Amino acid sequence: MPFFEGRHCDDCGADWDEIDFTKSVVVGTINWQQPDTFTLYTCPNCHLKLRVQRETDGNSWSHWVRTLPSLPMKPCDILVAEVAGQISTILAQLRSIYQPAIIHLDSIDCVTCNVQFVFGSLDPPLPVCPKCGSVHSSPNGHWGHMVLRPYPPVEN
Repeated sequence: MPFFEGRHCDDCGADWDEIDFTKSVVVGTINWQQPDTFTLYTCPNCHLKLRVQRETDGNSWSHWVRTLPSLPMKPCDILVAEVAGQISTILAQLRSIYQPAIIHLDSIDCVTCNVQFVFGSLDPPLPVCPKCGSVHSSPNGHWGHMVLRPYPPVEN
């Protein structure tokens, strides 16, 4: 569900809602306060951030995988399933399910953009005023979540 933030243009005074599609997907068990527990990948197009557990073993991983939905429905669920499959393949090559492995993924494509993720973080683009094109804006205190439907609702 995208987040929106109300913006106010410092140049022309226009107000608008800026949709922020930037979200974060987590695969595995990570500690947000310890960046060394995960590897960060970012889509250069939509700025989706993918955080992948940096080290795990087959036993711990199998416990985490059991929490996944059995039938992915949303694009992010599909991404999680694809990354989980790559990690399971890496762990299947180990001698023991208790042997830890450092997880490094070579190629991951964003499920919404079909663009390959890059290692690390990228700064998202600045909000642009729809009236004058200025990038000088500030939050106006209006914010919330939006539900986007890919098709019009069915009439009864």
